[in-house]
Amino acid sequence: NLLDILEERFERRVVEEGKRLERCITEESARLDNRIAEEVAKLQQQIAAVDNRITEEVAKLEGRIATESARLDNRITEKMAKLQQQIMAVDNRITAEMAKMDKRIAEVRADLIRWMFLFWVGQIGTLAVILFALFK
Repeated sequence: NLLDILEERFERRVVEEGKRLERCITEESARLDNRIAEEVAKLQQQIAAVDNRITEEVAKLEGRIATESARLDNRITEKMAKLQQQIMAVDNRITAEMAKMDKRIAEVRADLIRWMFLFWVGQIGTLAVILFALFK
């Protein structure tokens, strides 16, 4: 009978310890769940802060890109205007030089015609003298 009493006490003790362990496990599990939830909340805050910073940096970069793009566009427009002016100046110079060349060519042509006329008159004069000498 003593053995039964000891066995019953042992079983009660095992049940009590099992319940106590279950309470401890439940408490620890709840405490770990709370800790995990806190850490997740902290991480979410940090992620939100990083996301906000990224958004700010992207906005800054977009602003800089827009500013630089406008600046480059203005520079290209200015350079194109300068190039067009230079092209117009070269075109005007070519036109002026072509006019001078046309004038010089006309002068040379007039000189050639004059010299050809004098040569022709000389040839006719010589031919007339030769013919006059032959027929006399």
